[in-house]
Amino acid sequence: MAKPEEVFIRRASGLVRVVSPSDLLVYAFMNPTIPYAYHYIIWSQALYPGASPYIASLFILTLFPIAALYWLLSTAMPRSGGEYIYTSRILHPMLGLLSSWGMVLGGGLMWSGCLAVWGNWWGWGSLFIMEGLRTNNPGLLELGKYLATVNQPIPYLIGLATIALAAFFWWRGTKWVMKASWFITIATWIMLGAYIYINLTATPEAIAERMARLQGVDYNYVLEQAKSVGWSPGIMSIAATMMAGMTYYNLSTLGSTYAANIAGEVKEVQKAQLLAQLGSLTLFIIYWELFSYATYFGLGRNLIEAISYINAAGLDEKVWGLPFTPVCYYLTLFLTDNPILMYIAGPIGFLIINFGGIMGLGFAPTRNLFAYAFDGLLPKWVCGVDKKGRAYGAAFLGFIIAAIIHTINSFTPWLAYIAHTIALWFLSWVFLGIAGVFFHIRQKRVYEVSPSVVKKKIGGIPVTAILGLVTTIISAMVVYFVLYPALTGAAVSLQLKYLGSTIAVVWAIPIIICSIYMWREKRKGIPIELRFKEIPPD
Repeated sequence: MAKPEEVFIRRASGLVRVVSPSDLLVYAFMNPTIPYAYHYIIWSQALYPGASPYIASLFILTLFPIAALYWLLSTAMPRSGGEYIYTSRILHPMLGLLSSWGMVLGGGLMWSGCLAVWGNWWGWGSLFIMEGLRTNNPGLLELGKYLATVNQPIPYLIGLATIALAAFFWWRGTKWVMKASWFITIATWIMLGAYIYINLTATPEAIAERMARLQGVDYNYVLEQAKSVGWSPGIMSIAATMMAGMTYYNLSTLGSTYAANIAGEVKEVQKAQLLAQLGSLTLFIIYWELFSYATYFGLGRNLIEAISYINAAGLDEKVWGLPFTPVCYYLTLFLTDNPILMYIAGPIGFLIINFGGIMGLGFAPTRNLFAYAFDGLLPKWVCGVDKKGRAYGAAFLGFIIAAIIHTINSFTPWLAYIAHTIALWFLSWVFLGIAGVFFHIRQKRVYEVSPSVVKKKIGGIPVTAILGLVTTIISAMVVYFVLYPALTGAAVSLQLKYLGSTIAVVWAIPIIICSIYMWREKRKGIPIELRFKEIPPD
């Protein structure tokens, strides 16, 4: 049999292990950009009426088995590429590509492209609108509205420049990304601290007064508009809480498992992955509980739910006169008269953490692109590295993909046709779970030489198989919960069309790529079947 180094494109990956366990925890925490809770808490209410954020956030616990499976598989196969490496080696190369491409195109790099628009809404746009209202400056107000308008050239270029800056960090390498992760994580907690303070020191009367004085909107008018489109105050639903927890609250943590996708650059992999995978989820729960308490204490449950229903009915501009939904970053305008606290807890804080999302969520998928190329599924230049171990090819391709997504999102409605990528993310985890179930059978040699923690058993059954089964079940449930509101609502036929196009775009691309490159490699006489039986060289 050929040696591993003889079936891959080169004898070593060229990546350097520079990430410490604490670095990896910080990166895993930063990636999902947990302050997006500022708008998820609003968006979830109209879809899941009566959901309790205090209980819903506890459903993040359901992700612990998935995170634990990532920990064990990355310990057994400590290479960059994450679920692609595991599933392609345990099940089949095509399934490996399918299970990971949804997290590259439908996940990280798509989010990097889309988040640039969020930066214009709740960052630059909100900043100038809020300052214009606060200082009674019509010029700043109009500038803010312009910057928050998606299909204008200046906002588009600002978003593109932000993506380019993130790609610069990808190109500079893992050390730069880790240093930025520390800065952004510290900023995240400072932002939350300021937000908690202004909520706990606000009163309903003061909020209503500022809303009327600054925005020209009566508090009771907002509530009445929400009631007119179906809002019923004060309801509580366990079923809605569970579905909100399994969808939006779990969605707010997606990206933490990307710690496994950069495993080829991590020191002390077993310790680091345990800390990152499970530690980050614990911190997310703590964040959500603190944030939810502050929000309901200050802004109040009624206002949050009313804004959600107004947004779902498409009445944002009518009620608020804004080109975006006034989520909690913007609502800091009504919580305090102190502009420093207002902007730290609001748009300036958002610009910092949103850059973290663009950079972090895009970085790990570039390592998937690297892994595809190292296996011969993409051109060799994609896995090119320089003398300092910087993966310049994957960084460049990642930038191109994110820039294309940003362009489409800015000037066309086409992204609606791949609106169900989150469902495909969890469907990818179904494949990951199945790989976990069969790891000890399909990759027996790798399993047997793995560290002892990977080979633990309960009742004679490998822990990896148990976690794999639980991962499969939980992920399948989330797919159902994500699709249920869309496929049982008024626009079922349209949503089915969107679901079909999502599957076609996100999955057709990897199938075509895999087929072409496997055919090409076989024509060259390369033992492609051996490549996927081996773990890539370090």
